[in-house]
Amino acid sequence: MSLYTYQMFAESVNFDGLDQQSMYYIGTAIAGIVTIVVNFQVALETTLWTVYNHLLTWGSILMWFILFLVICSPFAFHMSPESFSYFDGIYRVIQTRTWWLTMFLTLV
Repeated sequence: MSLYTYQMFAESVNFDGLDQQSMYYIGTAIAGIVTIVVNFQVALETTLWTVYNHLLTWGSILMWFILFLVICSPFAFHMSPESFSYFDGIYRVIQTRTWWLTMFLTLV
């Protein structure tokens, strides 16, 4: 999956005209795609759905997005610039069509 994601981001350019072939873009894309794919795999293999299954399966996807939104927020960056070097990272990756296309193709 990592080579597939790398190939999708290899020659892509974001809306600002910047190159997306960096460890920053590819790492964020792989982390998000792996989280979503693994949770969808768990959802497909679950035979008995309870409230706890729903809460943990869909909640872990939601928590990944919340965690990355907090880590990449301006508040975290201003609090400690050397610790949070991915400032504005998730916002730039998610707004690209390449990320959504890669996630869709990986799920299919």
